[in-house]
Amino acid sequence: IAAYRTVIERFAHTSQVNKARLGLAKSLLAAGRTDEVPLALGRLVGEANSRFAAEATLVLGRSHYEASKYDVALKTFRRISLSFPEHRLVSQAKLAAGWSLWKLGVFEKVADEVASLADDPNWTVDTNYLVGMAEYGQDNWPGAVQRLTQALEGAENHPGRDAILFYLGENCLREGDTEPAAKWFHT
Repeated sequence: IAAYRTVIERFAHTSQVNKARLGLAKSLLAAGRTDEVPLALGRLVGEANSRFAAEATLVLGRSHYEASKYDVALKTFRRISLSFPEHRLVSQAKLAAGWSLWKLGVFEKVADEVASLADDPNWTVDTNYLVGMAEYGQDNWPGAVQRLTQALEGAENHPGRDAILFYLGENCLREGDTEPAAKWFHT
């Protein structure tokens, strides 16, 4: 953090300052210092011509999310799709917007938020997991089991595999299906 601040102070008028601001913001976010992230990013988020603006906006959204400001995070994540529709981070921002809706308890809008990711093999597991969790939040156990089962199909090496298995078991229990629940809990 100190090294990034030194670069920002000493080289404020060079081409490297935006990269240093982004690095500082990421470091602050990783350190849990979410309230300092917006200041570290400065005007970088609003600079549409900057090659770092989309990533800076994503980091800003993550800082709001981590600070439990889910409504602000949602707006920030959605801004990426609107301002940078062709950027490589749009899919990640859409998924993050979906999780923001989930945290806000607006479960019925989650599937629409991430619908464009459903057929993307890079995002299928995460999308199905999130939509399954939204179904769970609406007490739609069969819908949750269906989406979580779809998520599990591609989750062999996915870091969220254990969570998918747990919620599959949980939803089966809620449906009253103890035999499949035991299977998922012990897989």
